[in-house]
Amino acid sequence: MRGFAGGPYYLRQSWGPGWALVGDAGYFKDPITTHGMTDALRDAELCAEAVLAWHSGCEEPSAFAAYQRTRDRLSTT
Repeated sequence: MRGFAGGPYYLRQSWGPGWALVGDAGYFKDPITTHGMTDALRDAELCAEAVLAWHSGCEEPSAFAAYQRTRDRLSTT
């Protein structure tokens, strides 16, 4: 039997030209909370909203910066 003492929590840049990260690809937090799938689905919805905002006339950096701010806020609470 092996235990997991945890690891350092971190957030990555969630987007760049032509790419975006959702869920565990964009951050690490203790897996004991078992929120990985929930967070991935939430982030996918937020990212889709950013794509729609961008294609509706919002500047790409503005749309995806809003995605990152929201993702970061929700991922650290």
